Amino acid sequence: MLKAPLRTSPGRRGVDDRGPPRRVPGLGSTYGVLGRYEEAVRCLRRGLEEFAGDPALRSFLAMALYNVGPREAVSTLLQILAATSDNPRVQGCRRAIEHYAGDLDAVEGAEPSH
Repeated sequence: MLKAPLRTSPGRRGVDDRGPPRRVPGLGSTYGVLGRYEEAVRCLRRGLEEFAGDPALRSFLAMALYNVGPREAVSTLLQILAATSDNPRVQGCRRAIEHYAGDLDAVEGAEPSH
């Protein structure tokens, strides 16, 4: 687990230099715990508008998405895994994981189901 230094300047306490204030994933998580999944998704998506790609926010978003749309949740978690894992076996399969995450229902050689 990465530990980032926190800024200690006045008014900025608890803010990670590389990510959002802890209150953003905290609020999204609280909405989820209360069963307010759509609000959790909206809150976390707003956080990602400002802190695009933040793996912590994306992880909390995936948890909230599970309750409203499991496919996007799984896709998000696979993307995070591929992008952030230091495990050499995961990195060896990174392209395949990212490809699968892009379309979980794709079947090679199958006709599009429209």
